[in-house]
Amino acid sequence: TYSIVTVNGVEYSWAATGGTLISYNQHTASINWTAPGPQTVTITPSNACGNGSPENIPINVIAPPQKPTVISGNATTCLGDERYSITSA
Repeated sequence: TYSIVTVNGVEYSWAATGGTLISYNQHTASINWTAPGPQTVTITPSNACGNGSPENIPINVIAPPQKPTVISGNATTCLGDERYSITSA
């Protein structure tokens, strides 16, 4: 969730690259990121005279780690005797 301090008489529109706005109003937006990597949140102010300059906020979206592919170790072991290892993806 991202938020800004609003100014009376100004409306704000929100946009996000690599994501979907799941809810927003004049001062707060919640974004569901759908793509990892460098993304941008853009807020554009406007009033009766037109649009103001947009503010761009750079966001780095990090993907969750992948699960291990293989767990190695004995299926039966004595308490404290066995170690297990994984193969990373």
